[in-house]
Amino acid sequence: MPYKYKTPIFNLPYMGKEDILSEQEERRRAIIIENQLLAANKGIKNCIFEEGEYRVLDKGKTRDVCLLTTGENISFMGIVNSAFCKTCKTIIWNNLIPNRIYYLYLKAKDNIYENCSSVLSIAKESTPYYDEHNATLLAKIKIGYDSYDLDINPDGKIYGQDILVHSSDTTNPHGENLVQDNLLIRKSLNFEQNGIDGLSKEIVNLYDENGNGILQKEKFITLNELSNGTEGREIICDSKIKSIIVYENVVENKPTFGLGEIAIKIFDNRAYIYNNGKCNIPILITIVKES
Repeated sequence: MPYKYKTPIFNLPYMGKEDILSEQEERRRAIIIENQLLAANKGIKNCIFEEGEYRVLDKGKTRDVCLLTTGENISFMGIVNSAFCKTCKTIIWNNLIPNRIYYLYLKAKDNIYENCSSVLSIAKESTPYYDEHNATLLAKIKIGYDSYDLDINPDGKIYGQDILVHSSDTTNPHGENLVQDNLLIRKSLNFEQNGIDGLSKEIVNLYDENGNGILQKEKFITLNELSNGTEGREIICDSKIKSIIVYENVVENKPTFGLGEIAIKIFDNRAYIYNNGKCNIPILITIVKES
């Protein structure tokens, strides 16, 4: 017989006074819970929330790939075969043979719903893996005899995040690589450089609304210099300078905040950088110039 009571939203049945334990009602409750859990993650059975650091170990005739904890982080947290998985143990794909390509998965053990760290590491030479719906893809590795190429963002790898974390996370919220057919930038598009002397980066594959290429002839260059106060610091390039960004390059533990206000004067391929603060403060100069 049906239980007397049920929850107000999902109608989960529960026992009341004089109710008798019912196999049918217990099954009904379990199915409702399972359906709502699937709805909560939009049917995603496999994805990654967090992962540790990958290492490849040379064992002579074979290689091992290890997924390690990093600092306070865990080695893996995500969904495997619709079950929440979290483990701080080192995950190892071992005895990988050179001159082959492997796809590295985690597969759920039968007791994963009771033990969230109960997973198996599986390496397969083909993709899609025959049981990929019950396994989570983490990486791809091409092993040579003297080298290897480890891809930790292979096609088919799915990342997932708590929606509150996602809304506040500005660093790779969709993983390290993003493929987007159309992208509208409303205000600005910034390219961050690494602050290495002489580093330049070609800007390619940028298009306008008509599909015409733009900015292909522009380059970013970053330079390390010292501020020269109101006397100014002269910068000379081999082509016309379009814009310059300047900020303090923190080389010690703390910034000095001593640059004061910054003024920039550009003449064709020359620029002068002034500041009304201190001299000899390390500055990082990012230049956009024509090729």
